[in-house]
Amino acid sequence: MQFYFQKTKQLAHAIVGFLIIGGNCTMAVIDDEGLKKFIESDISDGFGLSISEVAEQAKEYGRFSEWLNSDVARIKEVLQAVKDEGVSPAFFASYEKTEGYNSSWGWLNHTSPQGSPLEDAISVAQWIVEQSNNMNDSPAWIDFANYKDFVPEDVKQAGNAHYESISKGSIGRVVIAGTAAATWEVYYPKGLLKEYNGVQDYGKPLTGMKDTIKTWGGDIEGGDGSKPCFPTSSESVLTSPWGYRILDGVRDFHAGADYASPSGTSQPIYATQYGTVIQSGWLGSAGNAVTIKHSGDRYYSRYMHMIDTPLLEVGEQVSKCQHIGNTGNTGNSRGIHLHFEIAPSESEFGKNGNTIDPELYLDMSFSDDKEKSKYKYWLYSRNTNMRRMGVRGRVR
Repeated sequence: MQFYFQKTKQLAHAIVGFLIIGGNCTMAVIDDEGLKKFIESDISDGFGLSISEVAEQAKEYGRFSEWLNSDVARIKEVLQAVKDEGVSPAFFASYEKTEGYNSSWGWLNHTSPQGSPLEDAISVAQWIVEQSNNMNDSPAWIDFANYKDFVPEDVKQAGNAHYESISKGSIGRVVIAGTAAATWEVYYPKGLLKEYNGVQDYGKPLTGMKDTIKTWGGDIEGGDGSKPCFPTSSESVLTSPWGYRILDGVRDFHAGADYASPSGTSQPIYATQYGTVIQSGWLGSAGNAVTIKHSGDRYYSRYMHMIDTPLLEVGEQVSKCQHIGNTGNTGNSRGIHLHFEIAPSESEFGKNGNTIDPELYLDMSFSDDKEKSKYKYWLYSRNTNMRRMGVRGRVR
């Protein structure tokens, strides 16, 4: 299938689509949890793969071979430039492997080549970022190579409505907006079959990218599904839990959990889950801090009051239990400790009732969907009751 990007199309966070069948609204769910997570992943998610690892794996495919002659040094230069623009090298390279069959076009079969291979890669990466943030697009229901409009109107209406709820920056927003095959793959799988589209049997581009990254050794699921890693020394003491508290005679909401270091000594801080560093350095009253967007459980974690400059840079990929800094007394702090927060999005940190009790989070396994659903309902109920009754909402 010819894969043409369309700047007038939108993406899809494409996992759960609502299809109206026989006048009743039913939910169509992608059974492949890995595909669901891949579509929901941020365009900058490295999936645990370094640029060197991706370059070695991708060197025989598409323009990496045709344009760069499988030269790993040149490929790494292109992938670094792509990463600098905010696009995952693993995503970019898997995209090229899946769809980069016509070297007369630009990277990812995006458009006519824009300058040198490096310049064109930068141009395409910038487009990816732009497209991932486009909230006014719609899915690519019709293929440029197949102008037949065969998808039922009620399916399109339901799919378009679902797309409106998709957050910015996801892989699905780019790929599903760019190709009809991806749209059909997610919302109307029958469309991939010749008997429906009238042209040919199409492949599944999103599944191809996901499986490629996994074959290369990447981590789509974001971890082993076990409980998160404890964020500091096991000898540290919980001194101020999540919830309402009285501090200096004032009742306020403590959006995280404080873990005091034993005997006032600095202790290591560990990432609780796989993910990408989205903030690192001085953060006002939080002192030296690191914020991680998880790929393992889709939450965000923040580690505050570090003793000195964190060990990581923005954009860096981190592993579960990786050493990311040391406890300190920087910012608005009264002793050497870690203030640890968990939130459903970057904008929710520090907000009353919108963060997640770290003690509950650290005790939760993310390997079972039913357990996750139960946890989310439990959390919602607890937060709702806490706000309604004005209490700390702690469960012991």
